[in-house]
Amino acid sequence: MEEELSVKLAGLTPRQRECALERYALLRPCLEEGMTQSWVAREQQVSLSRVQRWMRVYREKGLSGLAPGGRADRGQVRGVPEELIALIEGLGLERIEREVGCDSRAGE
Repeated sequence: MEEELSVKLAGLTPRQRECALERYALLRPCLEEGMTQSWVAREQQVSLSRVQRWMRVYREKGLSGLAPGGRADRGQVRGVPEELIALIEGLGLERIEREVGCDSRAGE
């Protein structure tokens, strides 16, 4: 178990490890001093649901679970579909004939 945990921690980037340690420090009063999750949320100005989620993940996965995960859709195309981009670009290049709303001879 301890070896598995160290492998998980070793697989994290420095930024992920830093973030996991910051989250653990935030949870420490609950874990070691018996403070309530509500108290920690108020003191740290973090939503109670976030504190509860981090506590659950910490209990399930340990310190490595507190590291931010990658996006589930990483490597996939996000945003506007290519077909829509082509349509918008086509409309932008299209010359629109406009009717003049006033007669230039109206002042005569």
